[in-house]
Amino acid sequence: MINEEKEFMDKTFNKEKLRDWSKEKPLSRWNTRHLLQVLQNFAKGPSAAEAKVVVALPKGRSPGQDNFEITEIKLIDNPLIGAKEKNFLVIFLQ
Repeated sequence: MINEEKEFMDKTFNKEKLRDWSKEKPLSRWNTRHLLQVLQNFAKGPSAAEAKVVVALPKGRSPGQDNFEITEIKLIDNPLIGAKEKNFLVIFLQ
């Protein structure tokens, strides 16, 4: 069940797919409505609803950079055996 749910989340909730959902002009940035829609859909699944939220910053960014755009949101298994958190909801930034 969890693997099927993760595959569904991975296929469905990234910026490119979200762009297809909105029939408006292409999104250069996520807006609040789309971000809430994605997070609410993640919260429907039991494993995703209890996942720890992590933000992944881009490698090689300049130290002065303080504004980032969301590129993708994924549900990832925790690689640590015996950890309290079984999944991470990772928000990738650019």
